[in-house]
Amino acid sequence: MRTGSKFGVFLVKKYPGGSGSRTGGRPDSMVEIPHAWVIMPHEQQLWWPMTEITRFIMQRVSTPQLAAPAPDREQLERMFQCAVRAPDHGRLRPWRFVVLQGQALEALGAAFAQTQPEADEARQQRLRSMPLRAPMIIVTIARLDWEHKKVPVWEQQVAVGIATHHIQLAAKEMGYGTMWRTGEMTEQEPVRQYLGLEDHEQVIGFLYLGTVSGEPKPADFQSLEEIVEYRE
Repeated sequence: MRTGSKFGVFLVKKYPGGSGSRTGGRPDSMVEIPHAWVIMPHEQQLWWPMTEITRFIMQRVSTPQLAAPAPDREQLERMFQCAVRAPDHGRLRPWRFVVLQGQALEALGAAFAQTQPEADEARQQRLRSMPLRAPMIIVTIARLDWEHKKVPVWEQQVAVGIATHHIQLAAKEMGYGTMWRTGEMTEQEPVRQYLGLEDHEQVIGFLYLGTVSGEPKPADFQSLEEIVEYRE
């Protein structure tokens, strides 16, 4: 039996040994459904049993509206333990993480404003307020070895990107939302100086974290026919 909502269509799971059923009207409620199933958008008509891993991947969306509380130290350490399990060719461990909260977010905003000293006050205020859109930011940083003979720089950057995504998935499992932001601020000198970056280091992302405020948007699934090719 299927049940639908604006979040998608889900299978009603019958429990062994019981006459009742439980249903997920929205994705978060599927936590309670053992071996839950999800059905894809109508144009794909694909469905399969979802494990914990696939469920969190399928439900991951960016959440720009974030409020307190943010993860605590113990939760952060679990996230970083997940992050460093990213594929790492050559075991270079090319990542570094900086956690910003409170006054550190205001200091980052000041660094943003310093990148455009000629801007008017309205623009300056907008730059200063950008880091305040969440109670916490994790800056994910790649420590690049440009001279490595076997592992090119792009592989090192990808490794840190995957580590960043692992943090996102771990945060979702703990009940938090994330927003991965990049843009020109990743390369601006005042920002680099504030973060204490060395010449061989590069910002991969500003990962905003916090408690989701408001209704999260549903995942937007792409048609696989546009991007997947099978050969035999």
